[in-house]
Amino acid sequence: MDKKTAIESKVEAVMNSLNGIQSASPGAFFYTRVQAKLQKEDINIWNRIGSLVARPAIAVTVVCLILLMNILVIVQQKAVSPLADQTEQSSYYDELNKSADNFYDFAINEP
Repeated sequence: MDKKTAIESKVEAVMNSLNGIQSASPGAFFYTRVQAKLQKEDINIWNRIGSLVARPAIAVTVVCLILLMNILVIVQQKAVSPLADQTEQSSYYDELNKSADNFYDFAINEP
């Protein structure tokens, strides 16, 4: 019985120590700081690239480079001699006509 009363007295002491407890309140501006950390955006490499490309000077430079490359391609295509292009085109048509003739050659023409 001595052990049982000792345990009961310890339990009673613990329960009495909880009588004056109040709920803990957070410090000043706690919720504001939590919200700020939750909304804080991590700065990664893609955000940095996006902010760099969004600058007007960089955007204009990139557009000008793309236009310049397109102009160079068009000029180089016009520099090709039309005779060589025409010869290549006629040889293509000749091959096409031969393949069409060969298709009809497969027909059996026996009486």
